[in-house]
Amino acid sequence: MSYNLKEINNDLNSLIIFKNLKYSPAFQALMRLNGDYNVVKSYSEFISSIISNNLNFTEYVKDLVFTDENIYTSLICNKKDVDFLKEQLDLELSKIYKISTLKKSDFPEQVINNFRIFPTYSEDFSNEYFERIKTISKTGFGVFANNYVFHVDNNGDLKATESYNIRKLKNIYSYDRERQKVIENTKALVEGKPCCNVLLYGDAGTGKSSSIKAIASENFKEGLRLIEVETSQITTIPDIVSKLANNPLKFIIFIDDITFSSDDPNFCALKTILDGNSKGLPSNVSVYATSNHRHLIKETTSDREGDVVNANDNIQDIMGLCARFGLCITFTKPDRYQFADIVTSLADEKGLEYNRDKLLIKAEAYAIRNGGRTPRCAGQFIDLVYSGIEKI
Repeated sequence: MSYNLKEINNDLNSLIIFKNLKYSPAFQALMRLNGDYNVVKSYSEFISSIISNNLNFTEYVKDLVFTDENIYTSLICNKKDVDFLKEQLDLELSKIYKISTLKKSDFPEQVINNFRIFPTYSEDFSNEYFERIKTISKTGFGVFANNYVFHVDNNGDLKATESYNIRKLKNIYSYDRERQKVIENTKALVEGKPCCNVLLYGDAGTGKSSSIKAIASENFKEGLRLIEVETSQITTIPDIVSKLANNPLKFIIFIDDITFSSDDPNFCALKTILDGNSKGLPSNVSVYATSNHRHLIKETTSDREGDVVNANDNIQDIMGLCARFGLCITFTKPDRYQFADIVTSLADEKGLEYNRDKLLIKAEAYAIRNGGRTPRCAGQFIDLVYSGIEKI
């Protein structure tokens, strides 16, 4: 064998900067091959962990290197000197690259006789790694490298949202004027310019959430990531943003369909976050929220009549939260003509053949039966037509 398994183990165990790589499933199985009594089983686990990611081994290793969060990326994000690590980094990259170019003939004889698959090819990714580091403010690292939508789990930690269906901005019809302001604000965030927290409020089904998600998606290559936070998780935002403050990427904290009761602790927490004090938001983070309520809170008669010492102060507190968003945009239900444009645009997108008058009569009837004209209603109607459930 040109590169024996003992050498591989030694090289993996000698990693300092990229020490986390050896804990990946493929490398764990590869290390077990050295002296493992069940070599065939370990090799099977090794290959399975690679092909399950639809990668050959070199691509698998390259992806691990490019997404690794380590002392080198941490120092860069904190704008610290990294020159002292250059020699070590070069050494480790050369070792990792050598491992990534393993051939089937490098494995024990019983492996060679029992398997016909070993996906690999040679690609020295060292230079590409350094080029990627130069653009780390757009490419990101760690979990942020290959994912652009995240959520907060029950422990308050960020997790990548694997399955996420987002409409392209060009396929969200109407409301161009309203969205343009959000697009411009997001561009300012991405470019590191002063920007506002954003509130989109108005009728349900008008595309508020879809617009934010689409705008964020289109800025992924510019270094923007979207973090979805439930209303009940707002108190976790300060801890989240403290971890993002030195990250070179830009982030939107997205709170969808936000509504509070007047005594909700998350209400006060959001006020504090939006106030921009010492516990507020760093310059690379903005809060985008949607709501069907203008003041984000369900007011009761008691709120107005004085269950608190000063009812007027309570009302002002409720209304003041909205004012803490620098950009507030209203999305209202479309009129008849706007609704018609949305319906026909969606029909054209689906490639439907239709008589315009008949289509719109059916669409209006469907809207009446389902809560009125909205883009969501139009989309549901066209899906039913496309599926043959609604006849035109």
